[in-house]
Amino acid sequence: MKLTQDENLFRKYDYGEELNQLVYDGASQPPDYNLGNITTPLYLFWGDGDRLINAKDVDILASKLPSLMMNHRVDYEGWNHNDFVYAINATELVYNLIIKEMENIASRPSVPKK
Repeated sequence: MKLTQDENLFRKYDYGEELNQLVYDGASQPPDYNLGNITTPLYLFWGDGDRLINAKDVDILASKLPSLMMNHRVDYEGWNHNDFVYAINATELVYNLIIKEMENIASRPSVPKK
């Protein structure tokens, strides 16, 4: 998924016009994802030091996700993409919150399927 810089759209991978036509049934541009169709509860975790995404893009993504349950900026200046895996303090800053949210979900009564 990619946020296009000029249009604030989330699109599938752009292979370039020629390959897009082969991959996307003749379309020169990759198709948009309809994020409004996502019904699964989503939780965003991000840091202000991540070079793969910035706060503005996170806000745009969050505004397009109707099932967003949490938009969490990790409270550590410079937190980046690799810190989610390698940071010594990831347990306190991220993992414990994720586990707490999972426990909250697990404790909710199940909704019977129709």
